[in-house]
Amino acid sequence: MQPVIKHYVAFDSPGTFFCETTKQPISAWDSELACAMAQKIEERYGAKPFRFYFTTVQTTNPVKLNDGTELRVEEKQTARSGSYYLGGVIKRYEEIPDDAAHTILRSNMRGSGWWIVCETTTPWRSVNEFETEDLQVDPQNGRVLLRGDAPDLVAYRARKSAERDAEYPSTPSCPASSGRRTAKEDP
Repeated sequence: MQPVIKHYVAFDSPGTFFCETTKQPISAWDSELACAMAQKIEERYGAKPFRFYFTTVQTTNPVKLNDGTELRVEEKQTARSGSYYLGGVIKRYEEIPDDAAHTILRSNMRGSGWWIVCETTTPWRSVNEFETEDLQVDPQNGRVLLRGDAPDLVAYRARKSAERDAEYPSTPSCPASSGRRTAKEDP
């Protein structure tokens, strides 16, 4: 039985407590096509997608059992892209104002190691970590504007993590965190 390969694109829009996610099939990991698809999505309260990501899954056609019934085989995710942010503003930790309105954001960024974030308004404000595998794209055509693995951003993250870890050294009961999840920790 030959495996069936499928591609999906998932669009995240700001939600009340969590992102609203719309997942749709797509022929390939094509950011230009995904940007066009994003323009047609509207979630509750007029929220529009602020980012998307691609997944590839493998499955097989249903298996026919001896009694004539069919057993559907669940899809298995085999690949996932980073996030493609639809425009927005990329901000480093120092660019977040050190005032009462941003105290919680700055504290969360420092504690979690989110040294670079992408702030979007589609039309609701959303601030999310801009990771090494992420891309900022032009929402009109999918053209890459900034890569999360740009050398200056990688160096900045490493420098800020080292500064934080020097200020708060690890102890056996409270190890310092890089703020990053490993593949084993991801759900």
